[in-house]
Amino acid sequence: MNVKMKGADKIVWIVVALVLVVIFLAIFVPILLGGGKWGFSTIQKMIGDWLNFQSPEEKTLLKAVVCAYFRCIEGCGSGKVKQANWEDENGEKVSCLDNFCKDEWRNGEGKICGDVAKENPVKVYLDSSVTITEEHWKIFFEGNIIYQPFVTQTNCEPFGLHVGTSTQGLILPAELKCEFDQNIATDFVKKVKSCELPDGYYNIWSGKGSGWDAEDIIICSAK
Repeated sequence: MNVKMKGADKIVWIVVALVLVVIFLAIFVPILLGGGKWGFSTIQKMIGDWLNFQSPEEKTLLKAVVCAYFRCIEGCGSGKVKQANWEDENGEKVSCLDNFCKDEWRNGEGKICGDVAKENPVKVYLDSSVTITEEHWKIFFEGNIIYQPFVTQTNCEPFGLHVGTSTQGLILPAELKCEFDQNIATDFVKKVKSCELPDGYYNIWSGKGSGWDAEDIIICSAK
């Protein structure tokens, strides 16, 4: 009798555990997969920030790139634009929305891209050098199954690479000495493996090349 009761108790506990697992999945999976405050994309970005952008200079550069990229991709009404704030070389607060999203710069969709973006770039100062690798910048292009994101360098063009193919890149100043991935190179671009961005002033904007290109992130040295 006792053996049968123990077996029955075990079955009951298994059923209860399964019910709790189902309830947990029903409640938390939609939250994790969604884009809300604690959505998967938010958590993923937070992890990326913690692991990849630790120094003050890296954080400043990250926020400036967020500003330049998302004012073009999502427009100046984007929550990412509104949250992109940092301090300049004098310790004064810089606001992406207030400083780099002027009404007269925006197109009909509230976006700032290409020629207009280059003429009115996001300006940032780095107190010390920042080493850039492809891993640092995947958070901007994550989930893109059409374009092949990469880091490269070229002259400062308003619309990026102009290669006419499905590409999306972070473009660094052409004058920098970078380490390239020798296994990946084309007639159009070279893939940067690692590159040091020296301290100094930089202009950053985003623009779309020709053909099937997506919007690139362009970083240029400010003269």
